[in-house]
Amino acid sequence: MQKKLMQLVVLVVLVAGTLTILDIWFNIFSGEVFGKVLMTAVILVGMVGVAIAVRSDIDDETRKKKEGFYN
Repeated sequence: MQKKLMQLVVLVVLVAGTLTILDIWFNIFSGEVFGKVLMTAVILVGMVGVAIAVRSDIDDETRKKKEGFYN
């Protein structure tokens, strides 16, 4: 699952970078729309980052319980 989430982060970053380059060269979006698109990408990456951190923490706790670190 974490691999898919990381792939999603990479995809969002690549799309945002591509849109930024295209907007610089061809002025595709107005300033307001471009800001909204980039902020949406930042929020998505942040949400996926939190999901990755939570999932990793849950996996670590489960592994510790299985290996007998907790009584």
